[in-house]
Amino acid sequence: MAEKFEYYVRRLGEINYEVAKFSSMSGGEQPLVVYNVVYDPVRARGKCDCPAGTYRQTGINDKHVQIVRDWIAGGEQLTALLR
Repeated sequence: MAEKFEYYVRRLGEINYEVAKFSSMSGGEQPLVVYNVVYDPVRARGKCDCPAGTYRQTGINDKHVQIVRDWIAGGEQLTALLR
């Protein structure tokens, strides 16, 4: 079974977001990595600075862009997204 991670999204601007990846939220933990995502819901375009987004140019299909999209669709609630 693949390891599950918790992701938290934070809006930085109109179309700029930060996605923080945690192994667990048992308290006092620092994120494993933080990704910068640009996502425009009106144009349905996005990109992430993760390795897949940078080198394979995954664009709108990138996992972190999809996390931001789901977070927006869920009302931008402060909850962990498990992936």
